[in-house]
Amino acid sequence: ELREDTMLDQTGWLCPKCGYFNTGTSICARCGEELIRLDPVQPKPRWDWGNRAKEDQVARILGMIAIPPNRRQHPQSGDLIGEFDEWFDGGALRFVTGYTEYEFSDGSRATVDVLPYLSILIELSNGERVSVCQEHQ
Repeated sequence: ELREDTMLDQTGWLCPKCGYFNTGTSICARCGEELIRLDPVQPKPRWDWGNRAKEDQVARILGMIAIPPNRRQHPQSGDLIGEFDEWFDGGALRFVTGYTEYEFSDGSRATVDVLPYLSILIELSNGERVSVCQEHQ
C-alpha cells in the first residue's frame, strides 16, 4: 500500500516536501527529497495453523456423543455441576427442544441438532469451533 504522497515510478510521484511532480527518478529534481517507498501490505494468512482444531480432540468428543461412557440419570461425585438431564464420565448433557447440549469436563461443548440429517457444532476448550454436517440430497 502506498501513501497518498507517493506513487510508483511508472507514473511518477509527488514530492511530499515541495509538491513537485517527478518522473524517472527516486530523488526529487527540485529539492532532493527521496521517494518514500513503503513495503507492500502483506495480506493476513487465511488460516492460522496454530489454532487448527486437532482431529483427536474432535474424534474424542464425537465418540463421547455417540456412546457416552457410563451414562447415568443422577450425578456422581466429581461430575459437572448444573442443570443437566444426564451425566457420563467426562461430561453431562441436557435435552432442549430441537437439540441436545453436551458439556465436557475439559471445557469443550457440543450441540447436536435434532434434524433428519446429522448436524453437530463443537466448541473446543480453546474456542475453536468445528461443524460436522451431513450433506443432504
